[in-house]
Amino acid sequence: MSNGQLPANLFEVVATVAINMGRFTWVNRFIKKVSKYVPKESYQNSYYVVMARYYFALNDFEKALFYTRQISYSDDHYYFTSKLLFTMVYFETNDYKGLLSVLDNFYQYMLKKNNFNQIIEKQYKNYLKYMRKLAKIKFTPGENKYAELIALKKKLIMKKILFQVKCGVTQKLKRCKKYLIM
Repeated sequence: MSNGQLPANLFEVVATVAINMGRFTWVNRFIKKVSKYVPKESYQNSYYVVMARYYFALNDFEKALFYTRQISYSDDHYYFTSKLLFTMVYFETNDYKGLLSVLDNFYQYMLKKNNFNQIIEKQYKNYLKYMRKLAKIKFTPGENKYAELIALKKKLIMKKILFQVKCGVTQKLKRCKKYLIM
């Protein structure tokens, strides 16, 4: 904290880590006690992001969707965060049309804004690619769904192993940037 304020990104990261750890009571207290220290210009979006993640983790998808819809697209971070949250909620609630719509919008936005860090761009493109594959497996009727999921999982594991082999365990990440996200 500097000047009595907590940067919005730090507020989001701390809350997200606690949510991922399942520390819901702690997160509730943290939000109530600490959110007032987030600068006013970023308070609302940070609060909505944290609340959407919180309710998503609790499987309360209606509330997660409510808070996700409140996020304004004031910058790329909030645009991407909201789209990621939308895709997660729509996937879990079996809203195939909503999911495809968000994935398409997300992709179109990335095409229009051509000024991304290459690593970030690759991460988001891979997210879109694999979310589409998962959606196809989940929403397409058929008997081989389990086999398709296993094949996708093996492919992702092989990419991770390839990354580790190319970079070596002890090498610095800087030397491996081009392999970071396959």
